[in-house]
Amino acid sequence: MGFAPLVIEFFSNIGKLPQYEFFPGALAAAAFLAWSRLKEVPRPLSAGQPWVFVSLLTVSFVLLALAVLLWSPWIGAIAAVLCLTGMIWWAGGGGS
Repeated sequence: MGFAPLVIEFFSNIGKLPQYEFFPGALAAAAFLAWSRLKEVPRPLSAGQPWVFVSLLTVSFVLLALAVLLWSPWIGAIAAVLCLTGMIWWAGGGGS
């Protein structure tokens, strides 16, 4: 939830630009593609290397702190993506 204010600000800023007026549709399409491909992932998932997970989360939280200090929604969005990547790696990034 620490990423929410900056990510909300990022998406509200990007929504004001005419070239990004269709970004909600792109997010919905990306979610649909991820959901449809999730069925093809072999089960059971195996966790990835712990050092990758810890590294991604550490960089994510450092960027989040920097984003809060500078009030930079752009850096906050990058930190949120890195955190999400780390969580996905922790849940099943080890491959088969």
